[in-house]
Amino acid sequence: MNNPFKLFLLVVGLFLTASIYQTALAQADIDAVLNRATVRKIPNYEFAESFSEQILLKMAYRTYAIANAADLRLVSKVKVTKVELVYTLYPNDGTFQSSKQVEINKQRLAVLYKELPALFKPEIVWELVPQTRCSSAEQAKEMFHGFVIHYKMPNGKASIKLSTDEDHARVGLPDPAKKKQN
Repeated sequence: MNNPFKLFLLVVGLFLTASIYQTALAQADIDAVLNRATVRKIPNYEFAESFSEQILLKMAYRTYAIANAADLRLVSKVKVTKVELVYTLYPNDGTFQSSKQVEINKQRLAVLYKELPALFKPEIVWELVPQTRCSSAEQAKEMFHGFVIHYKMPNGKASIKLSTDEDHARVGLPDPAKKKQN
C-alpha cells in the first residue's frame, strides 16, 4: 500500500462499512424495542407531585429532538428499569397513526439510541403510551411528548444527589408549587 490514494480508499471503505453496521445494529435494537413494548392508551399522562425515580426527556409535538438534552447525563447515574415513550394519539384518523406517527416514534427512538444505546437492552421494560384526550393540534401541543425514564438507585443508595440544575431534569412540566397556588 505505497499508494496514498489506495490507502485513503481503504480507510473510507472501512469507515463506511462500520457506519452501515452500526446503523443496522441500531435499527435492529429499535425494532426489537417496538416489538416487545406494550402499548398503554391513556387519556392524559399524569405526573405525581414529585418526580422521584423519573427522568423526563421532553420533545415537542410531532418532533424528535430532545428539548432538555443536557439531562441525558443523569441517566448514567441511575439503574434504568423502564422507559415510556409518551405521545398523543392525534390526529386519530387511522392514516396518520399507522404511518406518520410510527415514523415519528422511530425517529424519537433513533435519537435516544444515539445518546443512550444501553436503554435498548432486553432487560429494560418498554411501554408506548399514546394519550387520547385531545381533539385538536393545540390540545396535543400542550400535552407531554417524549420519554419518561424510570429508575432505581444503584448500590442501594437512598437518593441521587443532584445539583439544582440537574434536578430540573424532572421539569418541562408545570411547576408543582405554582400548581398548588392556582
